[in-house]
Amino acid sequence: MSSLDTNTVLRFVLRDISDQTEKIAALVDRAKPGSLMVADAVFFECAWILAGKLYKFDRTLIGEFLLQIADIPQISCNRSLLERVVPLYTKTSNISFIDACLAIYAELNNSAPLLTFDKKLAKALPKSVTVL
Repeated sequence: MSSLDTNTVLRFVLRDISDQTEKIAALVDRAKPGSLMVADAVFFECAWILAGKLYKFDRTLIGEFLLQIADIPQISCNRSLLERVVPLYTKTSNISFIDACLAIYAELNNSAPLLTFDKKLAKALPKSVTVL
């Protein structure tokens, strides 16, 4: 198994740098199902980059992009996390993708609520987050 970094994932789906897109597309085409690992941190970084100044994707498009990556048969990733985080992130406009992930991590690990000093986050997710 090999791991993909953020740049390879972005090039594969965005197809915006042709020589890099060709390399990663050929790699994915040759790969066996589940043989390319994408870490949670790659999804965090992809969401941050796609929302940033260069791409300015809206939350719905970012969510679709991330789920598209997870649906590639050759990709092995934390699908259970993404399937819960993406809807929370796309529906809750005043939280970051990372904050949505932290709230869902707490639930998935039976360690909710997520404790924080961030009052804005607790207000946005009152069932999942508690202010200290």
